[in-house]
Amino acid sequence: MRLTALKSSQCSHPDSKYACPEIFLDVVADKLTSTAVLFLNVELLSEFYYNFPRELDARLGRGLSKEEVERFAREDKK
Repeated sequence: MRLTALKSSQCSHPDSKYACPEIFLDVVADKLTSTAVLFLNVELLSEFYYNFPRELDARLGRGLSKEEVERFAREDKK
């Protein structure tokens, strides 16, 4: 039934979104999806940038002797 409504002459153009609620709902669904994707990307990147240095410190910095830390730091050729 929804597909037949979309194929009707009244709903054939995206400009008639006020006359045909299916087109309006499709536009709203697309906008909500894109907003949700952007929000999730920002949240995941924010969490990664916050946790990454702390995780490195926890895994590499803890439990190493001073000599091991210096040897690890010298491995970088810069």
